[in-house]
Amino acid sequence: MNIFVSYTTINNDVNKWLLETLSKKLSKLGDIYIDLINNDSDDKQARVMYELNNCDVFILLETKNVYKSKWVNLEIETIKNKQISFIIVSDMKINALINRDIINNSRKRRIEKLHKISIIKRLVKNINLKHIAKSDFILAH
Repeated sequence: MNIFVSYTTINNDVNKWLLETLSKKLSKLGDIYIDLINNDSDDKQARVMYELNNCDVFILLETKNVYKSKWVNLEIETIKNKQISFIIVSDMKINALINRDIINNSRKRRIEKLHKISIIKRLVKNINLKHIAKSDFILAH
């Protein structure tokens, strides 16, 4: 299944990090085309039109500025009469995706940090301090 993601970066409502996060999540469903990430063609406009004409699913990231983009409007107009799924993802859903990923990443980092601390504690516990000479320590000021 070919999935085309339409968006605008006007006023940074959508940024590369969000698009990469979305791409990772959607990649389980099929081939994702996100212009900012996937368009490495010499003729960028032709590539966008090719991807539009060959997509099975069109996802619109509906931010407050999305309809101000001439490209987004052209993309919508291009697929309007095609028999494909048209999915609109609202600002609220985009923010939920961002916040969920931030929370998950933060939780993951916290767990990794706690794990590292427990390993260090075990190592320190196993060191017999009586056998370490003072000269083995480097004092930092």
